[in-house]
Amino acid sequence: MYNSLTMGGATHGHTWREDQFLESHRRLNVMLLHRAGALVPSARTVWKWADGGKTNILAAHGEIFLSGDFKQVIRFGYIPLMLMHGGERMRLFCPICNCGAYFLAERKSKFACKKCFRLDWRCRHRRRYNPFVEEADGRSHNRSRR
Repeated sequence: MYNSLTMGGATHGHTWREDQFLESHRRLNVMLLHRAGALVPSARTVWKWADGGKTNILAAHGEIFLSGDFKQVIRFGYIPLMLMHGGERMRLFCPICNCGAYFLAERKSKFACKKCFRLDWRCRHRRRYNPFVEEADGRSHNRSRR
C-alpha cells in the first residue's frame, strides 16, 4: 500500500517507513479484550490475531499474562476522566512508561504504547496541508476558493 510517506510540519522531510505505522503491528485493544471477557479475573482466553497467530491470555486482578507468541505481563485498570461529567475509562498500562492507553502495539515480541515505540497512524500522514505544494490545476493550497 504505502512504502513510505513524506510529511511536512514539525518533522518536515521525515520519511515514514511501513513498519513505523501502527497498522503494520499487532495491537492489544482494551475494549476488545473487555468485550471478549478476557479481563475478568481468572479468565483464560485464546486471542487470535488477523495474521493467524495465537496468544494465550490469563487475567488476574488488574493484570493480564500473555503466553504463546508473547510472554509478557500487562497491567490494566480504570483511569478517571477529567471532564465535567466525570466517570472513568478502562486502559492498558504501558510496561515501559506506565501511561494509560486504549491499545498497546507489538514490536519484537513485546507490547508497549505508540509513544514508546515511536509509531503513528498512517492516516495522519496522508493529504497533509503543505502551503508550498500546488494542486493539479496549478492553484496553490493557500489561495481562497470561490
